[in-house]
Amino acid sequence: MVFEASKPRVVLILDQEEGQSRLLSIDDFGMNEAPLSGLDAMADEVVVRQPDLILVTPGALTLGGDSLVKELNRLGRLQPGYTWRPARGELPN
Repeated sequence: MVFEASKPRVVLILDQEEGQSRLLSIDDFGMNEAPLSGLDAMADEVVVRQPDLILVTPGALTLGGDSLVKELNRLGRLQPGYTWRPARGELPN
């Protein structure tokens, strides 16, 4: 019997600390933290890592929500691409 290695689970978390955006990546091997220079760098990470989930702290980038997702999909030429689902309480009632 031959087993194929499954794609490792990857979560990307983008937040901001002291005015600097940073990218935290969590996968089967642990966590890694790196400064992030902007949306292009984020798109590059998404293309390379193909995360299962992307969490973005509001204000970490100039774009947010659906606008951010559309731009990441455009920059990464991701088809069908990622979608945005607001967190509970993120949208006004």
